[in-house]
Amino acid sequence: KVGFLPLEDKQYSAVLGVYLDEDLDAEYLKLNVRGLGMFPKLRFDSPELVLPTVPLGVKAKGVFNVINDGYENLELQTKLPPESQCIPLKFKFPEGRNIGVGRPEVPVEVEFMSSKPLSFTAKVDFVDQDGNRFSMRVTGTADNCLLTSFPFVAAVRDVFEFKAG
Repeated sequence: KVGFLPLEDKQYSAVLGVYLDEDLDAEYLKLNVRGLGMFPKLRFDSPELVLPTVPLGVKAKGVFNVINDGYENLELQTKLPPESQCIPLKFKFPEGRNIGVGRPEVPVEVEFMSSKPLSFTAKVDFVDQDGNRFSMRVTGTADNCLLTSFPFVAAVRDVFEFKAG
């Protein structure tokens, strides 16, 4: 039986002797083993979430997945940097905030709505119990200009009523 419990984020190698029938005087063969130690981290299924450009007062939604890479169990916590805290972003975890061995991936829903014209790119930090931060960029725009929000308006034109005036 061989165990591997690395203490550092680096590559390890060793030569181990293999013995048969508990005869420690006669080495059967030498076994070269290598392992890679790494600290646990969170990854994302895309490097950035770009929310659709929407008219003022309309909610934009997007989804991305947080992927576990080494945590046994972790409750996801989100933080926005101080310069981004005025951005009206909401985060929802439809399958819960726990990620780990039993749940290697968790979807995160992001919602944004503004009554004033606003464009932003915010860095959203996911923080573990040791204070390590794993960042995801979220970009969005709310604008009152039909030219800016035309892709959204065209996609949902049956829902809106347009009046001249």
